[in-house]
Amino acid sequence: MKTLKLKTLNNRAKKHIKSTINFYEIFDQHREELLTFSWNDLVNPLQTLSSQKSSPFIEKKIILDHKLTRHNILDKGDAYYHKNTKKIFEIKHSFVKPGDKANLVQIRPWQKVGYLIYIFDLADDVLFKFEISRAQMHKELKSLGSSAHGTKAANAENKNKERAIRISLLSEDFQRWINEYKPKTLSLK
Repeated sequence: MKTLKLKTLNNRAKKHIKSTINFYEIFDQHREELLTFSWNDLVNPLQTLSSQKSSPFIEKKIILDHKLTRHNILDKGDAYYHKNTKKIFEIKHSFVKPGDKANLVQIRPWQKVGYLIYIFDLADDVLFKFEISRAQMHKELKSLGSSAHGTKAANAENKNKERAIRISLLSEDFQRWINEYKPKTLSLK
């Protein structure tokens, strides 16, 4: 099998954005190899994929980057550290285009997990990597949370409501997140 070269990947992704070249085929054929690429090299090509296609890949890359183990128990988080199975995480990510908000959905407050949150700021080419505890997430859901699905009437009897946080990167709340949670950042340039 030919090794996919970074230059080829970026050129094909740029062409795909401007034309109808099918990046899905490249992605499907080289998925495991792409996991070894840096976020800087992946951010543009990943935007060409649907969220259904890119989300499992992004989650797997985050798990590899943090040296986590995939958690396969339903409703118990996505991954955990190898040596500390008590530290379980749910993984959330969002690509944020200029003027848009980060969209963190399907937050399940009943789960006893922490959160790894990756926010890709496409306006300023920065990746924010947050690690937020369960207690911190509960606090954020009280002030910023909304229902992820359905109406108030439809959710009235629902005991386990999935929640969402939609936050502008220009807001005071996001600046508070940066000050309070001290995310790791990575330039995407």
